[in-house]
Amino acid sequence: MAEPPPPGKHPPLLTYEAAVTLAQSPAVEDRRALAERGDAPPEVLYYLVEDPAPSVRRGVAANPRTPAQAHPRLARDGDDIVREELARKIGRLLPDLAAAQAAAVREATVTTLETLAEDRLPRVRAVLAEAIKESPYVPKHVALRLARDLDDLVSVPILAHSPLLDDADLRELIAGGIGCAALSAIARRRRVPPAVSDAVVATFDVPAVADLLANPSAAIRAETLDIVIDRARDVVPWHEPLAFRPDLSVRAARRIAGFVASTLVRVLAERHGIGDAAAAAIGLAARRRIAALPPGALSPATTGRTAAEAEVEALAASGRLDERTLLDAVENDRRDFAHGALAHMAGLPVEAVLRVLGTRSASAVMALAWRAGLSPAASLQLQLRLARLPPQRVRRPREGLYPLDPDTMRAVLETALAGSA
Repeated sequence: MAEPPPPGKHPPLLTYEAAVTLAQSPAVEDRRALAERGDAPPEVLYYLVEDPAPSVRRGVAANPRTPAQAHPRLARDGDDIVREELARKIGRLLPDLAAAQAAAVREATVTTLETLAEDRLPRVRAVLAEAIKESPYVPKHVALRLARDLDDLVSVPILAHSPLLDDADLRELIAGGIGCAALSAIARRRRVPPAVSDAVVATFDVPAVADLLANPSAAIRAETLDIVIDRARDVVPWHEPLAFRPDLSVRAARRIAGFVASTLVRVLAERHGIGDAAAAAIGLAARRRIAALPPGALSPATTGRTAAEAEVEALAASGRLDERTLLDAVENDRRDFAHGALAHMAGLPVEAVLRVLGTRSASAVMALAWRAGLSPAASLQLQLRLARLPPQRVRRPREGLYPLDPDTMRAVLETALAGSA
């Protein structure tokens, strides 16, 4: 083995003859080191594309000096890491390749991109998508192919960043029924024009609309905001981004102040100048609840009830225990009250409610909300905020309705209760 160069010294430049000798060496380490060298001749790197050792071909795939004509063969390599290295590199090379005069180079590049975009391994497609997500030099049909990918790791980077997707493309993708993560990626783009915002809102996907509202560069028409506000009362994740929208009219701000938490009403008052209406709305929900209770109802009874249990019973007795009250408690992380309220509304013991929530089953939590007489939108909030399920695991309403029929939900809930007993 050759001695390493002294500190501060660079290895001697590689001659063509020495490169050929190393390429024919029986030692894999010699060939791998050659494949990784920044001064390796392109012709020799092309020869190493067929090397039997995967480690050598990985070096060739990652080497910027490998000629473009070798890339289509590397894109079909049987070693997954070879294809990943090529996908990672090609994004960095695209500006230079786009400027290439040779038609053969451009053709080889397009073929390589097409092959990688259809790779059988999602990880390879995801690496490619991440590498080219902001490039204007990718053929548009390749960007669209990745944008339509069923794997979120592939589609999301392109949908969130690609400059090649125009408004018509984005609206068509949304109309085609893309997944929740993909829809949120569109909502988070640096520029979301009004027509695309309209399409996102029309899905009524809770996380995606929340992301759209939180995106200051998303242009949302006043009439579209009105549609969101019409539905927002029972959709807690929309409250905060609505309150912080920079383009709210005073009329819209006053409407929002009628149902959001008092802290957000203060935000509306400070940012949007809603004046006396804001002061009247601050704490309205809390005052409404308290005013309806008999004196001393919020204190624990001598029978050992907690304050939360006493409040649930008092509200139920006065007919004020409703969905809005429950969601207020969920939003403010009053978990004991929320558990008790949900149990009372579902006609179950609190222990049974805790068992269902503990299953971390989206269908079981949805069925519990249905039994409690809650809206489909409320069932989503229980999954996300009370059961604390990750967004990718929740069951979402379909066109504002429960996605499961009553018999199925009844069976799912019975199974959850029986299985957790």
